[in-house]
Amino acid sequence: MFLLILSCSNPDNHIKDTETIATTQQRLGDPEQGLWYLLYGDYIGSGIPKEVYDNYFGPSSYNPLERTGEAETIPYAFNLFNAPNGVEVVGGINCFGCHSNTINGEFYIGIGNAFSDYTSDDSAAYVILSNQISNTYGIDSPEWEAYKNLGEASVQIGPNIVTPFAGINPAFALEEAATQYRDPESLERQAEAQFELGAGLASDTPPWWHIQKKDSLYYNGLGRDDMVKLIMQICIVGVWDVEHAEEIESHFPDVLAYLMTLNPPVFPEPIDSALANQGEELFLANCAHCHGTYGESETYPNRLIPVEDVGTDARLARSYIQDTGFLDWLQNSWFANSSHPAQFVAEEAYIAPPLDGIWVTAPYLHNGSIPNLYTLLDSTTRPMYWTRDFTSSAYDLNQVGWPFTEQSSPINEYTYNTNKIGYGNQGHTYGDHLNSAERKAIIEYLKTL
Repeated sequence: MFLLILSCSNPDNHIKDTETIATTQQRLGDPEQGLWYLLYGDYIGSGIPKEVYDNYFGPSSYNPLERTGEAETIPYAFNLFNAPNGVEVVGGINCFGCHSNTINGEFYIGIGNAFSDYTSDDSAAYVILSNQISNTYGIDSPEWEAYKNLGEASVQIGPNIVTPFAGINPAFALEEAATQYRDPESLERQAEAQFELGAGLASDTPPWWHIQKKDSLYYNGLGRDDMVKLIMQICIVGVWDVEHAEEIESHFPDVLAYLMTLNPPVFPEPIDSALANQGEELFLANCAHCHGTYGESETYPNRLIPVEDVGTDARLARSYIQDTGFLDWLQNSWFANSSHPAQFVAEEAYIAPPLDGIWVTAPYLHNGSIPNLYTLLDSTTRPMYWTRDFTSSAYDLNQVGWPFTEQSSPINEYTYNTNKIGYGNQGHTYGDHLNSAERKAIIEYLKTL
């Protein structure tokens, strides 16, 4: 682990000892090939035979990724590809399923999908599919072989990724549940569980363009060194074995290169430049120490802030230390013990993220517990229970975030409940000492990033 321990403080002495994560040279390929592979590639590993998929689901007319050929009729969160044995399959959820979103009617690649809804266990659908495929083709058929890893994993994973409310993403709970039945070295599926599952918390999904600045992935800096190995972990649900993983890996330097080309969308309305200039001065005095500087001379410190200092809900960070089965699996896996290894280091801390495009990345904090920037900068205004309209992409460009309604109690699965363990909205109170005019100025500046 390459860490430099720094003793530092901001002007108000909020931040004490922190760690900055050292930069590692990354493997980069062809960004155009990377986009192609994301759109049409086989990184899901296994899938539903195309004939069965067509009969079961039918074509989709919504094609925001503008894919061509047969793929234009496949939902954008799924890929059409050939499994290693040549059978044409449809597999998902792909990278766009979590890392794209519609805001004010505009579809954006690279932002977190704030409309994720994992509040129910959908594994029963895969039980039906498994029965249909095995009965139609037989368990010795190429079609079953092309499907079985995805099907068996989905049935086993489904009950373990149910979230307490919509709008948050159980990506790490999904990966943990998938690896539970994988040999860490061969990556082959096992009949017996390899470890006990931990907390299985969901989180907000960060934007892709932040990877240009970050020297680690995930909110607690868990993933370090080789980004290629880290971003390809989606394959663990359907991958066949290490040989298959190595073939998928060969494409991910291209994918990483593509992610490095992405820029955040520009704020769509006029900005008060005088107010933004005032906000920049306040930002430099109060926020830049952890989140970096922007403009002509950009800096980003990759700073890990201990949970006791930042004060945000600590359960996610602590889960990788307290629930050690998944961490041990990662540290002993092919991802960490092959050429170009990734590192997996658990800390009771959270990364202070880059803020490029922050206006478009609501909700805020690692668990998505805060609906807009105004409530982020004034902790006294944060709602305990809040709902938003999951049928609308309308976005609040004044307080910058999702329009919400505060509730007196959790009314349904679309109510964010900050009393749930792991989903609290406390901490990050660094804006509380500002007055309303100062917060307004900082928000105006944040719109420019």
